[in-house]
Amino acid sequence: MSPKLLDPRTYFADLADPRRETRNKLHSLHDILMIVLCAVLSGIEDWVGMETFGKEKEAWLRTFLTLANGIPSHDTLSDVIGRLNPDTFAEAFQAWATAALAGLSGEQVCVDGKTLRGSRDGATPGVHLISAFASR
Repeated sequence: MSPKLLDPRTYFADLADPRRETRNKLHSLHDILMIVLCAVLSGIEDWVGMETFGKEKEAWLRTFLTLANGIPSHDTLSDVIGRLNPDTFAEAFQAWATAALAGLSGEQVCVDGKTLRGSRDGATPGVHLISAFASR
């Protein structure tokens, strides 16, 4: 069984919502962040997959999210996350990850990398994929 992580909501509570206040603002920043974070931690790597994840796990997500207007579309997820201040988000994420994974301090991190075959195009270098895992 995987260890239980700290609740990230308190670490992201102070992030400023980059959207204007309009009647079309249907989803809370908190709900969007948690859907994206849960999807990414589950191995989802694209916006459409995150929307699908949200719809498939909606009953579970509703146990800790409001989701007043359901699951946001992949366009909404992408747009909102893309507008966040990257430095502020990185600080909040790093604070959460450091606190949540404090038991891994000083542990070995295994790094695996590869260049995707066929991704090089003339002078354009290939796409590199790197994964890092705590060995414990």
